[in-house]
Amino acid sequence: SLNREQRPGMIGQGVEIAKVERIRDFYIDDRIIDETTNQGFWKSRNDYLYRIQMIHNEPDDKNIRSLMDQFWNSMQEVANNPSEVAVREVARERAGTLMAQVNHTAEQFIGIQKEVNHTIITRVDEINNIAESIRQLNVQIKRSENVGDNPNDYYDRRDLLVENLSKMADVTVGRSDSREFIVFLGNVRLVQGETRAHINTVADPANRGYVNLMWDNMIDPEPVRINGGELRGLLDLRDKDIDYQIRQINSLVANFTDLVNEIHRDGFDLNSNTNIDFFRSLPITQNANGDYDLNNDGTPEITALFKVSG
Repeated sequence: SLNREQRPGMIGQGVEIAKVERIRDFYIDDRIIDETTNQGFWKSRNDYLYRIQMIHNEPDDKNIRSLMDQFWNSMQEVANNPSEVAVREVARERAGTLMAQVNHTAEQFIGIQKEVNHTIITRVDEINNIAESIRQLNVQIKRSENVGDNPNDYYDRRDLLVENLSKMADVTVGRSDSREFIVFLGNVRLVQGETRAHINTVADPANRGYVNLMWDNMIDPEPVRINGGELRGLLDLRDKDIDYQIRQINSLVANFTDLVNEIHRDGFDLNSNTNIDFFRSLPITQNANGDYDLNNDGTPEITALFKVSG
């Protein structure tokens, strides 16, 4: 019979493995990171923008546009039959239905905005966890390299973590120093060898209590600048896209009620009274100056001018 070698690294009857070496193209790796960042940005926007679209384009007739058309039709009926109590009641009911739908639509947008804010907090926690995992792998890799090992499994796991990280934010890998593996988030070192930075989520009273992202530096905290990835998409959605929709609804209601009240004040009720508003304004705070305490800390953050309700 043939003798077989029993030493580690021997295969068959005489082939010895010298080493297992990874072949990586850093240029392709960096391209994958960049494209993964872009994909994360657009995917996060696509998911929520579709929901925003569905709020505006509800499948039935109960949306702001159709209810506003019904209200104008009822007001035309009042103009044609001003002495009819029934047509006046119809106009009043349709006005109430319209305002209820406006409030419901605004509440839906605010609900999505809060959900996006919660998702931002979750993604920041994931980034911190991934950064810690990369730091731990750096420690294990350095120990293996110091004893002459080639820890390919650790390398692969670290590359996968960086790719997962790139979905959420614009990260780059610094390779100028072969002794240290560095991951940059913007211009800040998120991970450098055996150390890492930490991101905090801090509530901003000036932005409805939604969180800002700050580097964990107790002396002089600095904002985290996110320029890509899912987090950038979520921040834009919360602070720009959804906020714009809310402001548009507020503007629509303010102009609509002003216009209706202006015309209505020139008319007369069944008792010949005039100069009466059709819509009335309700304060959102009991404070005489309109001050509003967003986070209930005893200090008013904003002053409310008015809120219109039918």
